[in-house]
Amino acid sequence: MVPDIRYRVKHWDIIVNKMTKAGFSVGWVSAIDPEARTIWIVDAHGYGERFIVRVDEMLTAFLELQAAIHRRFEAQLESYA
Repeated sequence: MVPDIRYRVKHWDIIVNKMTKAGFSVGWVSAIDPEARTIWIVDAHGYGERFIVRVDEMLTAFLELQAAIHRRFEAQLESYA
């Protein structure tokens, strides 16, 4: 069974919209690595921070980026408590 691309697009698009609404600029590109595999590079920056993720699946890239941003700002908020 082939996964429905529209299903995955919907999820990463939701993540991008949330990051944009939170004040981040987001960009992404696909590239071919030396072993001829497609990789995804996703970048977000805002609030003086920049996050870059490189993985082999688009949805995973956005989920990793979202997790990295959450970890960074969660740690920052805990330091103020």
